[in-house]
Amino acid sequence: MKSKNLLFWSLPVFVANVLIIFYAFNNLQISSALEFQTIYSARIAFAYFLIAYGIGIIYKIFKVSFFRFLRSERRYIGLGFCLAHTIHLISLVYYLIFIDFFPGWFLIIFGGLGYILMYVMAVTSHDRIVEKLGLPLWKKIHSFGINYLAIIFAYVYLIRVLSKEMIMVSSLFLLLIVSLMILRVGKNFLAKKEIQEAT
Repeated sequence: MKSKNLLFWSLPVFVANVLIIFYAFNNLQISSALEFQTIYSARIAFAYFLIAYGIGIIYKIFKVSFFRFLRSERRYIGLGFCLAHTIHLISLVYYLIFIDFFPGWFLIIFGGLGYILMYVMAVTSHDRIVEKLGLPLWKKIHSFGINYLAIIFAYVYLIRVLSKEMIMVSSLFLLLIVSLMILRVGKNFLAKKEIQEAT
């Protein structure tokens, strides 16, 4: 693992969140500032997730050098997502405590499992861990984890669309994640079909 690559993708997360916090707490009331930080920290994390989740299939469709570069950096982008989503978690918990709101056990368990899987993927991103686990098991862990997170994002934005909460942005984000999910499922289906035809 290259520390400079990790720094390259992690630094923008820190800078963006610092700027968001600076703007929010200098221009908004504290409850609105906390909500603002929660929303935009989630969007930073989602942007990183979209790249990590979709760059493989996007590069397969569009053989562009920039996409090849992003694909080669997918591990570090994924770790950047982990950092961004952790900052979002801290922001969310602090906001919910401040407004004294309990989201319900379903969302806590459903979302909490997503965070556990995210941290498992982060911990197992090191080459030595991959060697110890073996590539097939490592692929299963990461495939399950990243697809579970995709389902969470899709669910969250679907709920927001149905409740007409920031409907334009929520609809766009839902369209993006669902489109990538469909493309990935299609890619896996075609790959299995090619293997069956070869045998």
